[in-house]
Amino acid sequence: MRVLLGCFMVAAISVVAAGCDDETSPAPSITVPPAPTYTAGNLSVAQRGVSVDGEDLKIFGSGIDASKLNEDFGLLVLNLPYVDNPTGCPQPEQAARVQPLAKAQALLAEARSEGLSFERLAVNVDLLTPGRRGLLHICPPVKPRFDEANHREAVLEAFRDLAGLEGLAYITVGLEMNTYYHLSVDGKSTRDDYTNYVTLYRSVYAAIKEINPEIQVGPGVNWASFMRLTVPEITELYGVAELTAAQTLQDPFLFEAVQLAARRTIWPLLFEDYQLKNATADFLGLTMIPRQNEAPFSGSPAPEDEASVLAHYRYVDVVAAGLPVVLPQIDWETQSGANANNKAVYLTVLKKALSHVEIKWAAWRRLADVPELTEGSNPCGRFTESRDPALNYTVDYCYAGMINDLGQEREVYRVLTTNP
Repeated sequence: MRVLLGCFMVAAISVVAAGCDDETSPAPSITVPPAPTYTAGNLSVAQRGVSVDGEDLKIFGSGIDASKLNEDFGLLVLNLPYVDNPTGCPQPEQAARVQPLAKAQALLAEARSEGLSFERLAVNVDLLTPGRRGLLHICPPVKPRFDEANHREAVLEAFRDLAGLEGLAYITVGLEMNTYYHLSVDGKSTRDDYTNYVTLYRSVYAAIKEINPEIQVGPGVNWASFMRLTVPEITELYGVAELTAAQTLQDPFLFEAVQLAARRTIWPLLFEDYQLKNATADFLGLTMIPRQNEAPFSGSPAPEDEASVLAHYRYVDVVAAGLPVVLPQIDWETQSGANANNKAVYLTVLKKALSHVEIKWAAWRRLADVPELTEGSNPCGRFTESRDPALNYTVDYCYAGMINDLGQEREVYRVLTTNP
């Protein structure tokens, strides 16, 4: 039996029945927004961010031209973990050295010494381990949660410190945090702790604004996880339709299902109440790294069925609920440099699919690849072979650059920097 969307009001992420005495009454008509008019979706210089880390800076002498980056991009982007430590769990006396402010300051100093000069800076702070198996944290606690007082205060303090960084224009609080809603740690669901994350995020937002109200702040979530996991689960749970994947839904049910899923997991981060008033975000950060072997791509970055791809991204603006969108990380995953041309094909498709969305800025996942072997060392292994499996990046991270490890531009660089 289908439960009507209008029969649910959502405060935070709790769904409460309201006015549903007659579940068999006819469904009200659903007004679906008109189909967008699509363009090539090219981004202006001001909308383009370039992600730079220590590994990128190491190969600046191999052909990367700082002056060209300064010309092609309007924003420097730093992707930083909440704690950058090989163990993932520094002691309190070590924390300041491995947290975002110290890491950002060091990277900025090095970037400027290489000739990079950007007036605007964005920092994406990852709260989850690279393996997406738990939370990065300071020791103790051994098993952190967002309702654990020490962890909450430590996270809050780290963002307070970061807010004082000179030139900082944007902070993305967490990356792919909606995956935490679907995560199980030690066999226990983290759904209840996702509620605690929502309240912590709001505290972080308020704390940053107190220190510097000019900084734009927003939560980071993963679009593929939203469509692949959240939409089917929430709509099936509340009887909107029987489905096995979000892409099997057609309008008006897709529109209805996306709204219901957004009410459950995304909108509580953006607004204080279910009526979408009193914003607690300046933008919604959406990681765009799709699951390649599933619909709508099914292995191809540009499927013949383009309509399915456009439908997959059709309601990004609806999920953002009137706020601008930031794309803090974009990539088409490859396990080697052999299929790197697929990155440019995917980005071309993505830009068109999002051409109806207000995008503040967008950045590719990395500037350059992490070398596999360099003079007997293994830089890639430092990311993919840690002692703690939860801290391992997958191999595709090492091939995520717009530039290969020799400093040669890939086609995706040209696609991203094509002017409107």
